[in-house]
Amino acid sequence: MKEQKGSLRSSLHLQEQKAFGVSMVVCERCKKPTGEILLLGPADHFVCNDCGTHGLGKGRSVCSRCGSTSLSIVERNVVPPKYIANGFCKECKAELAHHDALVRQGGVYWKCQKCGSTGVVQPGTLPALTTRHRLGIVAPKPCGMVISCCPVCAKAA
Repeated sequence: MKEQKGSLRSSLHLQEQKAFGVSMVVCERCKKPTGEILLLGPADHFVCNDCGTHGLGKGRSVCSRCGSTSLSIVERNVVPPKYIANGFCKECKAELAHHDALVRQGGVYWKCQKCGSTGVVQPGTLPALTTRHRLGIVAPKPCGMVISCCPVCAKAA
């Protein structure tokens, strides 16, 4: 097949032995598809030595989460996974914005030690008031706590 100058095929530099992989983007929080797809070639799997974030890329020198330059390559030229967690879906963005507003009003972030779920203790409740008093943090400054059993764990039990 003869390629015309300026055609899409001639403008893409394709590696003959390594095919592109299609990955669907899922929400980092709820793991639901965001509707985005990524067309990725083989990449290096790396891990940040400071925050533990894993990622894919070629020639990456800075962690996308914490900004550290201390990265280690785990494996070279890996085929991208079918699903990649990247960012938040619209629903989670809205819920997290609502959480931020509640915390500015005196609520307290919580994270479950057991399952990693997160949420907010409502402002004005005894747990929120007690936590803020013990930590000496007044709203609108954010504060949080780690709990051993959360509503998600309670439903699963």
